[in-house]
Amino acid sequence: MCSLAETLSKHMLVLPDSTFNELLTFLDAVEVHGRSIKTVIDPLEQDDERKTVSYEAKVYKRIFLKLRE
Repeated sequence: MCSLAETLSKHMLVLPDSTFNELLTFLDAVEVHGRSIKTVIDPLEQDDERKTVSYEAKVYKRIFLKLRE
C-alpha cells in the first residue's frame, strides 16, 4: 500500500477510476472487519485504539482519497 501511494504521488503510475473504487471498497471492508485486530505485539501498548487494522485502513483510505484529487 505504501509503495502504491508513493508511486501514485510521484505520477509514475495512473490508475483507472475503477481500480480506485475497488481499492476504496476493499479499505472499507478492512475497516469493518479489522476493529478487533491489533497491530502491536507489546502488551503495554495494546490499549491504544489507534493500533488496530481498522485505524490503519482509515489512514490509507485518507491517503488514497487525497491522491485521487
